[in-house]
Formats: sequence, structure tokens, C-alpha cells
Amino acid sequence: MPPFPKPRFDYQYDLDRELAALRDYPREKPDRKIPRKSRDKLLVGTWNIANLGVQDRLDTDYALIAELIGWFDLVAVQEVNDDLRGIEAIHSKLPSRYDLLFSDASGNQERQAFLFDSRKVRRLKEVGRLSIPPSLLGAIKLPGTKTQFPGFDRGPYLASFECGSFRFSLLNVHLFYGSPKASDVDRRTLETFAVAWWADQKHRDTRSYVPEILPLGDFNLPKSAPGDRIFDALCSLGLEVPPHTSQIGVLARPHEGSLHGRDERLRLRRRPLPRLVAEAARQPVPELRPLPHLGPPSPVGGVPHLMLRPARPEEGERLREIAIAAKSHWGYEEEAVRSWAAQGDFSPAGLAAKVFLVAEEEGRAVGFASLIPQGEVAVLDDLWIEPPWIGRGVGSELFRACAARARELGAKRLEWEAEPNAAGFYERMGGRYARDSEPTAFGRVIPVMELDLEAAEPG
Repeated sequence: MPPFPKPRFDYQYDLDRELAALRDYPREKPDRKIPRKSRDKLLVGTWNIANLGVQDRLDTDYALIAELIGWFDLVAVQEVNDDLRGIEAIHSKLPSRYDLLFSDASGNQERQAFLFDSRKVRRLKEVGRLSIPPSLLGAIKLPGTKTQFPGFDRGPYLASFECGSFRFSLLNVHLFYGSPKASDVDRRTLETFAVAWWADQKHRDTRSYVPEILPLGDFNLPKSAPGDRIFDALCSLGLEVPPHTSQIGVLARPHEGSLHGRDERLRLRRRPLPRLVAEAARQPVPELRPLPHLGPPSPVGGVPHLMLRPARPEEGERLREIAIAAKSHWGYEEEAVRSWAAQGDFSPAGLAAKVFLVAEEEGRAVGFASLIPQGEVAVLDDLWIEPPWIGRGVGSELFRACAARARELGAKRLEWEAEPNAAGFYERMGGRYARDSEPTAFGRVIPVMELDLEAAEPG
């Protein structure tokens, strides 16, 4: 928040008396349910200490703040000024086992920081700012918003930790507030959704360093309840606010900042996706003329014993199995996946109606892609890899082969609806966001991506 002036009066207090009152607080206010530290609990807190490092605070002020932080094993701190004197003063008042980690400054000259008990919590290797790649900014879009997402004003700060056998990542956020103007509320809503979108991507990605994500901090939520536009954006993809009894409170000294008791910690759970409606009318597969085969199998670069070849009329069910396994790999409800796959036409006629490419390893199909030529635009209709082969280059080779075949058939652009869990892969292949899809069979709107086939070869 913008710096506010220091009060014109001195607030006198006795440090020992205030410390004693704080230490009695958990006993006198049991409704706040602040647990004691123990070996079988990990206590995590979040605190926006307003203007920390902007105004001078007393040495005793820092001692009181450190007392509260010391009740927890790990605390995320927001509104740390580029001037580090405030956070370093708090750190100096904590026991020597507490470590400090902080980001660089971003919007409003603010950093985010973590203070943690190094005997209870070990920092892992992944630390950094969260940003959405420019090519995917268009994916951060919600019904009712009229502005485009420009990126984060204060980039959330990610750090990974380990407590015993539990490995987790905390995403320390201080989201944009602005003003009550419609454009600012739109921006705040989109920033909030961007956190949910990123957490969902990270949680589902099998290559994630740590898939357990806990965003926490100052979300600038008007109210933490369904029906609030910003709250709904935050929880739209599976983040859930744990049960809590915290209240908003302000510390006694006016220029010390506010202790955010809103408990804005969230965890990501996989919600079951909406069931497909069994009665929904299935769109008939248009009759297309069979396309010429691609010739004999060819070896895939860098993957021994792997070949690319056209689909065979009798292997439709094997390809369906691959699609089911690949989709289920990302955590979708099995019944919904099977209902979705049942709508695909894997009959000999269906295989002949599109350009199918199959990746085969020692006689066994392990992945496939399909292409629908439509003049100057070709549609990549499928790209599915059996889970043990994900990340081994099979998808890249299938994508390149489809792009080359589309170019041969006269297409100037390749388009596809991007499975959200594979958006990073498609971006590395040179794809970029084009527009939003129509609602899918899973009830979602997902990015439609494109590749310019007249430009450079795909990545």
C-alpha cells in the first residue's frame, strides 16, 4: 500500500508488560485457537506488516513483532520495503535458528519475505518470482472482465520447503488492490484467477519440483465467501480456504501495521470434474475422404527403437486406451475420462477420416496424434502419449511431424485446443495463445493455441 505518515504522537508502553500480555493471549483468547508448537504440527502464518522499512520503528516495536512471529514455524511477510532495515531488525530479534528469505522489489517497491525456524523447516531448491509467460497472458480471462490481464503488479514469491517427509511450496502474494473502479476490480479479479490458474497447472504437472501448493498472503479479498467475485475467481480451479476462526485485527501501535488474521492460506485439492451428460447429443463425424498414407515408418530422433507410422485400421481401441491413460494421468475423474473417450470415433472409417500418426516402440503403440486439414488452417485434433513415455521426446516428434504434414497439405497455420496441463509443452514447441475455446466436454474454457507454419520450424 502507499506509505502513510508516521503518527504525530508518541505511543508509550512498557515492553516487558506488553510481552507478558502477548504470552497470556492464547490462554485468555481460546476462541482464536492459536496452537502451541509441537513436533507433530507445522505452524504457518502470514502477516502484511504495513510499510515495513518505510518508517522508523522503535527497537521495542520490532521485539513485539518478533514475539508474534516466533509463535510460528514459518511466516510469510508482505509489504516489505526495498529498504530491508525493517525485516532485518525483526530477524535480529528472533532466536538464531530462524532464517530469512526475501525477494527482490517489484510494484510499489515491495518485497515479500519468509521467516522460518530452520530446525523445523528446511528450505529446498526452488525459489523465485511467479510470472505468466507473455504467450499465455490471454489465457487469464474470466466472464465479465473487460480488461486484459497485464501480468502481476507485485509478482508472487515462491519458495519450497520440507518439514519431515512433507515437501511443499508456499506462494507469498500481495495482490493488486487499486481502487473501486471497474477496471481496477477487473485487474484484481484477473490477478486472483492467475494465482488459481498457475497453482492448478503446477499441481497437475508431473514434472513439478514440489506439487503441493499453498498460496498465502494478502489477497485483498472484499470477503471470504462464495458469491464474492474475487473469492470465486480464487477458488474456481480447486483452491480451498481451510476452516478458520481468525478475525481481522490491528496492533495497538498505529504505525506498526495490521496483523492480517484473515488466514488467507489456501490449499489445492483436485475437485471431481463435472460428469458428462449421458443424454447429450453426439455430433456425427463428417464424412471426409481418406487421406494418403505417410509412407513407411521412420525412426524418431533421440529415442532408440521408436518409429513414427500411419495408424492401422485395426488398432483404434489401442489408441483409445492411450488417450484414456494420458488424460487420466492429469488427475481427471476416471468415469468422466472414459465417457469422453467413448465419444471419439476410433473405427477404421474414423481413422481414415483424419491424418493419424502413431509412435511405436518395438511393435507397441505408445502415443499418437491426429490432424484435420482445413485449407490454410490445419487442426491438431489429438496428441496423446502413454504416461511412461511422457517427457521423453515422443510428443515433440509427433508435434513436429504433424506440423510438417500440415505444411505439405497446404496449411499456413496449425491450431489446437491446448490441454491446460500441456500448455508449457506447446509453448516450447513455438505455440502461442490465439483465443479461448468453446466450453469443452469437461465444462471448461481452455486456450486455443496456434503455430505459424510459414515461420521457423517448431521447437
